[in-house]
Amino acid sequence: MNSDVFSFDTEKLVAEIYESIDNAQLIFQHSILQNNIPDNEYKLLLDSLMKSSGIFWENGSGLGKLIRPRAVVEATNVFKGNIDAAYKIGASIQMIHNFSLVHDDVQDRSAVRRGRPTLWKEVGVAQAINIGDELFALAYDPLFRLMQSGIDYLNMFDVIQTIHSTIIKLTHGQYLDINYENKNDISLNSYVRMIEDKTGALFSSALQCAGIISNKNDSIETLAKFGTSLGIIFQAIDDYENIWGNESKNMNKVNEDLYNKKKSLPVILAINKEDHISNEVLSIYKKDIDTNAVSRLHDIFNDNNIKVACMDFIVEQNNNAMNILTDDHFLEDVEKEALLEFKNSISEGLH
Repeated sequence: MNSDVFSFDTEKLVAEIYESIDNAQLIFQHSILQNNIPDNEYKLLLDSLMKSSGIFWENGSGLGKLIRPRAVVEATNVFKGNIDAAYKIGASIQMIHNFSLVHDDVQDRSAVRRGRPTLWKEVGVAQAINIGDELFALAYDPLFRLMQSGIDYLNMFDVIQTIHSTIIKLTHGQYLDINYENKNDISLNSYVRMIEDKTGALFSSALQCAGIISNKNDSIETLAKFGTSLGIIFQAIDDYENIWGNESKNMNKVNEDLYNKKKSLPVILAINKEDHISNEVLSIYKKDIDTNAVSRLHDIFNDNNIKVACMDFIVEQNNNAMNILTDDHFLEDVEKEALLEFKNSISEGLH
């Protein structure tokens, strides 16, 4: 998946998202009973849909890394599949990801996302939930247009079914994440199960869908497992960089998980140490977190080699991902190499 060979077309992805929002406008502008209202009544809704989709700002600063749609498109390119269809699926997955962020920000009371005020801070909790719901519904719009890209009905159905299952897994993962906020005895296995659904599900569906539209029928299960592993790696690295990341790279994120009392990977590893370590971390999390509390948590992590344990976990998950591909007897070696290159790009810069 070398960028010198294949260039991801962000504008094409954005165009697919725009088309879905345009289709939404056709729906809310049409009244069956001819009870029309001025279009400007929907301005807040339209602006909020564009903001939460990441396409509100001309410089693209709201789009994020687009790693999930990239996974669909770049894998499809490697498999010599239908690229036009891949962008439609990528747009769907990106909208699903973004609707989940809108709701996640409400649930976490997060005030900033990608360096800008979160949607609920601008429009209120009730409207943010409502707009997130519409973005969720709009995620199906590009999928219903897959036949326009030459995808047959059965493959379109398989893609939709995959995406549908993904959304259910995503909400299950979020349920566990919220549930763990008030639990103390969370094992590493429980953490992995949570991020397998909350983060891994979208990566899994990205690669599954790439396989479906590229007729890689014998390797769909492999791609699902590999995608899940990618998600686990991605989340573990995100957790790691939130604590030990480069402040000049993303100052807004460093220590954010600690201030928000998230049970991220470093915290999970710490509370599964000896009782006195676990008890101190949990005691700190029961109080308001200030800079002194964050500093003490860093001391605990340093004294107990939590940073090294995190890196060991990431290495283990990388090995799991490689083994999944090694065990597949249908993908070509060049395809496996490209998928591994994409995996390595996720962990680039880890220190």
